[in-house]
Amino acid sequence: CLGINVEDQIIKCESVQKLDGESTVFDIPYDYLILGVGASTNTFGIPGVEENCSFLKEIEQARELRKGVITRFEKANLPSTAAEEKKRLLSFVVVGGGPTGVEYAAELHDLVTQDMSKK
Repeated sequence: CLGINVEDQIIKCESVQKLDGESTVFDIPYDYLILGVGASTNTFGIPGVEENCSFLKEIEQARELRKGVITRFEKANLPSTAAEEKKRLLSFVVVGGGPTGVEYAAELHDLVTQDMSKK
């Protein structure tokens, strides 16, 4: 968004995709405009949260979480991995009882019980 003309109810935009090295500028008329300014994850000032937790707001974060879980299963499956280390590697904690936390817990359960279990 390059600008908002409130009187004429028009948003001036610029394309992210550049054709021939140049972006396209265009107008979008609107009847009602709602500005969603986004959000940031609240750590509630708890020490160590940012350094030791994974957050789940963007698709790339979801991919990294899945990759991390699969990597833990691969490490736990090595013959040289001790039982205590397997237990540590395969212990997961989901913090957050909102929609994202509940959905992630369900998906993690499905991944563990269906995709990663021995048949």
